[in-house]
Amino acid sequence: MIALLMLLSLADTRNIVLQTGPAPVIRAPAATPPPPRNAVLVDFVPAEVRCDGGVVTPRLSVRPVPVAAYARPDRPMRVTFDFRIDETGRPLSIGLPKHDGHLYLDISDLAPALAAWRFAPGAVRSGCSIGFVLETTPVDAAPAALMHRALALPHSTQPAEAALRARARREDGDCARSGYPALRRRTYPDFDRIPEAPGSSSYAMVGFDIAASGKPRNVRIRSSDGNAALDRAAIRAVRDSRFVPGARKGCSYPYHRRQNQPMPAPVLPPKASFRPANASCPIAAPRIEQLSRDDFPAPFVRRSIEGIAIIAYDVAPWGAIGNIRVLAAEPAAAFGEQAKWVVARGAVPASEAGTGLVGCVTRIAFQLSGNDGNAPD
Repeated sequence: MIALLMLLSLADTRNIVLQTGPAPVIRAPAATPPPPRNAVLVDFVPAEVRCDGGVVTPRLSVRPVPVAAYARPDRPMRVTFDFRIDETGRPLSIGLPKHDGHLYLDISDLAPALAAWRFAPGAVRSGCSIGFVLETTPVDAAPAALMHRALALPHSTQPAEAALRARARREDGDCARSGYPALRRRTYPDFDRIPEAPGSSSYAMVGFDIAASGKPRNVRIRSSDGNAALDRAAIRAVRDSRFVPGARKGCSYPYHRRQNQPMPAPVLPPKASFRPANASCPIAAPRIEQLSRDDFPAPFVRRSIEGIAIIAYDVAPWGAIGNIRVLAAEPAAAFGEQAKWVVARGAVPASEAGTGLVGCVTRIAFQLSGNDGNAPD
């Protein structure tokens, strides 16, 4: 498990460490029955990337993890992000998702997945956008590989995940007829020896039978993301595992390789350069109390992507914090939104707030434990 560490910017500050009587009877018209809820598997298919009106082809594209949801007739069919590309080919300034209508599924992996894309280095590009097309398939009719990918890769629990797992059990032959066989030994690949691009993950769903002795046989890859090294290591791991005696057929087990090496946030200018001209708050802004170190956005943790934000705020004479706004956030706006929420929960000691302060600025770095790159100013 990756421990999280939120470093709060302290270049020139101290730590930053809610009529009586009977109610009238209102007769409302009969409600329209809600539409049936059908379990579907949603795949996010990236459309072309356009920057300043032209098409740009990525050198590396990372697909978001599919989600199990319930279909609604008014769901949008596309989610769009604006962003830019820096001189290294990295997507930055990824905005908040844009879509029409109501969204009844988790799209939190879209921005982190886009942050892991790479384009040709050298040319700085602005005005970029990409749309992810939502392709939905009933869970019982979804391709097996899509089902495996949704179950095997790191993800948050989805509303229709129970339907997805029920289908997986039905496809496991007699392996799950009375519960999956008990393990005597489970072997895992040496994941650190398996290559994986930063910010990405890959899976291998291994199929196998179990001999009467409890030894796996007929071990093969049922589906995978195409990481050949993971496929080979997954097959070896299953062959070396052992189960309680008893013949079974049609078993399966997933392995996934997640890149744990943190992807550092880009470097932002010193926070003093963001200080408003009318600021009454000193450059050495007052200490903020009651902040938590456990507020790293979970979707970015799953892809080991770090972030940073510059936040401005005002302080009331009694220490309450308000007028919070994001001045900069990288590599995605999600870090700025998270930083706003973090700062809003804090307070400044009344003794330091004085008669109130305007234009305070702080820098918050969301950093994964063990990575001291891109340290605060």
